[in-house]
Amino acid sequence: MEQSSVAARAVIVGANGGFGRLFRGLLSNVCAELAAFDVVEAPGCSIGDAERPDSFLSEALAAADLVILCLPDQVLRRAFSRICASIGPECLLVTIQSVMSDPAVVVQPQELFEFVSINPLFAPDLGLAGRTIVLVNRRGGARGDLFAKFLRGSGAQVCELESHEHDRLAAEIQALVHFSVLSVALALSKPTRDVQVAIDTPPSLVVKMLAARILCGHADTYWSIQRENQFSKEVRQAFLEAATVIDEAIQADDRDRFLALLSKASENLLPCAAHLAERCATMFRSMDA
Repeated sequence: MEQSSVAARAVIVGANGGFGRLFRGLLSNVCAELAAFDVVEAPGCSIGDAERPDSFLSEALAAADLVILCLPDQVLRRAFSRICASIGPECLLVTIQSVMSDPAVVVQPQELFEFVSINPLFAPDLGLAGRTIVLVNRRGGARGDLFAKFLRGSGAQVCELESHEHDRLAAEIQALVHFSVLSVALALSKPTRDVQVAIDTPPSLVVKMLAARILCGHADTYWSIQRENQFSKEVRQAFLEAATVIDEAIQADDRDRFLALLSKASENLLPCAAHLAERCATMFRSMDA
């Protein structure tokens, strides 16, 4: 594919955020015209409020054949209908969302533009190369296909899912993991404890690194993943139940039950357990270096 064919006139709203800057870099050399808007003024970025689009932003949206909304979920929800009102029928609208089953982010029948949503399963500072992006085809067509090819041509692994399927999987690979890591971090936050990184085990250090990565990120993103995803409550409950079952086996001094729980926990990992364990060892060795 010729990457220049992805769009002639592109608009990025929320262009001064992490993913906004990432897509500005990706599109800057492949679009004839690229307009960037944000509520925060920055070099190469015009002032524009997605929740209250002025005439300048509205005109840019109307002329674009690609619009990417790099907005927090809460802002996207409030701004979506206003943005849609300005988009022309020959455009592709792309939203970045943590939760896809959001009733506020739905195009109306009279709005004829194409519409896809993506969830990059990584923070923007890591870049696209080799990273996974989930794409939900809301109202697809030729422009949506070109955008998916553009992402793949930029190095991303694109996985196309239905919105319901995305949210269920995201609950398992994001909400559950974030919840467990934050639980460990909170348990270690007691004033009587010191974080002694110098004498940590590798697994302990990795968990603290994960917690720090989350805590240095955008809190609203993690809130949306936990609060807005209809499946997140289910996986949080599963985590609490699993922790209780393990604790009960230990409290009862029931070694056989404990070993049975370890065996059950390994079932989903068995096909690739050795490979994953070696990858973990490789990571530990790189940390030592």
